[in-house]
Amino acid sequence: MLQGICKYCGKEKKLIKSHIIPKCMYRLKETGALVGINDSNYTIDTNPIYQNGIKEPLMCKECDNIIGQLDNYAFKIFNQILEKYKIAKEQNVLSTFPVSDKFDYWKFKKFFISIVWRMSVSSSRFTLGPYEHIALKMIKDEV
Repeated sequence: MLQGICKYCGKEKKLIKSHIIPKCMYRLKETGALVGINDSNYTIDTNPIYQNGIKEPLMCKECDNIIGQLDNYAFKIFNQILEKYKIAKEQNVLSTFPVSDKFDYWKFKKFFISIVWRMSVSSSRFTLGPYEHIALKMIKDEV
């Protein structure tokens, strides 16, 4: 573990290697319906190199667990969709997403915001610039 400033709480703590793209997205790939994202050339990768995802020391364990709750929620939603609609390997999950299914919209939205935020605070070339702070506030329910 590395000592540093946690990107989520802003406190100096021991940092763990946090997933940039949530591990659940790589677990979904095993079902055949989703693929990885290649950060080096901004392409969709049908055979990701990273089986467990790219990780960097971004957050302390406590904060990583908070973000992990959003990841787990989204994983459950995606699994329900895959199971309920028997989405074929060739289909795009997002284009077949059933908008009428009941789920916590705000929690699901925060999951996607958290991915963009994690990419922005990581060493990737993607940045939210001045909106990085706003994204974090949204994840924390401070907006």
